[in-house]
Amino acid sequence: SAASDVYKRQHNMPMSFIGKVTMYLIRDNNNLVLKTDFTHFSKLRLSPYTPYRIVRAAQYEKLHIFVNYLPLKILKINAVLPILIYKPVVHKLPLVEYILVPIGGGGLISGVACAIKSLNPKVKVYGVQAENAPSMKRSLEAGEAITLDSVRTFADGIAVKHPGDITLDMVRKYVDEVVTVSEDEIAAAILALMEKQKLVAEGAGAVTVAAAMFGKLPIAGKKVCCLISGGNIDVNILSRVITRGLQREGRNCLLTIALDDKPGQLLGVTQVISECGANIVGVTHERSDAAYAVTSCLLRISMETRDFAQIEEIKAKWKEQGFKLVE
Repeated sequence: SAASDVYKRQHNMPMSFIGKVTMYLIRDNNNLVLKTDFTHFSKLRLSPYTPYRIVRAAQYEKLHIFVNYLPLKILKINAVLPILIYKPVVHKLPLVEYILVPIGGGGLISGVACAIKSLNPKVKVYGVQAENAPSMKRSLEAGEAITLDSVRTFADGIAVKHPGDITLDMVRKYVDEVVTVSEDEIAAAILALMEKQKLVAEGAGAVTVAAAMFGKLPIAGKKVCCLISGGNIDVNILSRVITRGLQREGRNCLLTIALDDKPGQLLGVTQVISECGANIVGVTHERSDAAYAVTSCLLRISMETRDFAQIEEIKAKWKEQGFKLVE
């Protein structure tokens, strides 16, 4: 189907082309993308440039290329996706009021917003970007397409310096608002999707859930649909994302204590942790810090905890017993 074909194109899956086609991949793409089978292409090149610069250069050289995101000509096909999701979402839940969509260059949300607004103008369509790659939001604020100096986000699927010229006009016409989310908020959303929904989402796919989780939009008590657009996340990045998400929720922490270097000190520290029900996963003992007395040491403890309240309980009991926390 057309929607299936678009999905494959967006997610870097093998495709068949007629004629000679050169595949350009961004050099800093995640490992999952770089390991994809690209034998369908006559040439494969790794480029240090952004998709925007590759397309501009290709237009100048009149090359026939495909970059690992949707070209503008595919924009109209993006309208197939919302038509397919509209039946199960809006027909079964006629009170759906908000649809949240990720934004990179703007191709996906342009098709979604155009189709949804045509079918039901009352439904609000909101775009979500990473705050370190807000090219569409900045362009809307400036009233014209702008190019960011740099983008720095692990949500590489929406790490776009310059929005599409056509999509900017469509977003301005059909999208109600564009908001941004932080890297930590994206990480927390990925973790929540894994734990509560058993879904593995990439950073770009999870930004909509992050916006809903952290109050970026007035959606409390509303019927909301979050579009999770992909799951291309490298396992190494996923591991770091999980750790960051746990830290943000107070379920993983690293605390440092200044101790007198004498027998029994470590026992007192660990007894408090045991009584509070936390779990130690790592301990580092350091004597070489010049900022402290020769007879003292630093103890760094990594723990698994329930929440921030449990962390504060541990800190309070340490202070009661005379241990000095290093902030």
